[in-house]
Amino acid sequence: PGCRVPSPGGAFFMLLPLATDRGDMELVRELISRFGVATLPGNTFGIETSCQIRVSYGALKEDSVIEGLGRLKKGLQALL
Repeated sequence: PGCRVPSPGGAFFMLLPLATDRGDMELVRELISRFGVATLPGNTFGIETSCQIRVSYGALKEDSVIEGLGRLKKGLQALL
């Protein structure tokens, strides 16, 4: 709930639309400080109409991706 995960279709990143009234920069700051996972706010890429974050996993080893996605999931569950 609160997050619909799109299929990245071969890319090394994805934009996650989040069902929240909070700002994307606020969420990014909390994900970094509280959960140790870095994402980028969607407004960096011109997305101004909804709260989205960009998740990149292209230069990571598989075990790092799994660990990071676990922290991201935990963070989003707590924040949304």
